[in-house]
Amino acid sequence: MRNEECCPECGGTKFGEGKSHGEARVYPMKKMLTLGSDVTHVICITCGFILKSFVKEPHKFEDNK
Repeated sequence: MRNEECCPECGGTKFGEGKSHGEARVYPMKKMLTLGSDVTHVICITCGFILKSFVKEPHKFEDNK
């Protein structure tokens, strides 16, 4: 995240990244045989608010018709 951004909950300006544990993966809707991608979260280290979430491997969601 850019340094000038702040947490909408507490105004904090320090952030960390984490990922969900276990089966917290995202899978493409129309592809049956794929491992999907982990979801990463950007978290305010002051209050714990999740500012954004994204997949690490977005190319796995490309529609190959």
